This record gives sequence, C-alpha cells and structure tokens, in this order.
Amino acid sequence: MKVYLDTCVYNRPFDNQSQPRVWLETLAFTVILQLVELGKITLVNSSVLAYENSRNPFPPLTLCTWPARKQLRLTTS
Repeated sequence: MKVYLDTCVYNRPFDNQSQPRVWLETLAFTVILQLVELGKITLVNSSVLAYENSRNPFPPLTLCTWPARKQLRLTTS
C-alpha cells in the first residue's frame, strides 16, 4: 500500500504534545513509520512535498536532514 503524508504530518512530533489530538496524531505517525520499516506500506513523495519541505524555516525539521529518511522507501508519485 502506498501512503502520502503531508508536511504537517512529518512536523507533528515537534508540536506541543499537551493537546490530546496532537499527541494522537503523533502516535499515528509513529505507527505509520513502524509499518514502513516492516515493509507493510511505502511512503510516496511528491514535488509539492519537496517544495514545502525546502521552505521550512527550521532546518533541523526538514526531511532532508531527517535521519530516518535513508531507511524509509520513498517513491515519487
């Protein structure tokens, strides 16, 4: 199964986790990453995602420096 995640999903773990909704969305994101690591799903990339990510004003939060990126199978849709 191919899954596309928007930029806000990748940045959700860096948001304030005191709100239940934000915490649950972060938890869901970590489950998705676990499924990717297990080979159950594949993350799909896009030029829009790359553009949005390049506009991130916080370099440590960009996907380009995300250490797990090398381990995930990203494909271009």
